[in-house]
Amino acid sequence: MKSMITNKEIPDDKACFLSGMLYIICRDDKGKYDLGVVYIDPQYAPDTVLSLKDIAERYPDVKLLIHDDYLSGEVFHYGNYEKGEWVQTGTTRGFA
Repeated sequence: MKSMITNKEIPDDKACFLSGMLYIICRDDKGKYDLGVVYIDPQYAPDTVLSLKDIAERYPDVKLLIHDDYLSGEVFHYGNYEKGEWVQTGTTRGFA
């Protein structure tokens, strides 16, 4: 089931990542893809929190975000339906 997620509808504490790996896939206007990887470790950076809004601001060409945190994760698409809208399109379980 798809769950619609927008920065305006979800409070910041509900759309934040506190730990795990974030795989950020971007695509520019010319069709070139780029991958950014962010590792959030609360042991070394306990105050690090990234929200979906933060990611969209830092990576303006973001198209896909995969959050992998130990044994579970989420897959989000950005701007598929409307600009500025996040859509959760899947979940992950277990180690890759």
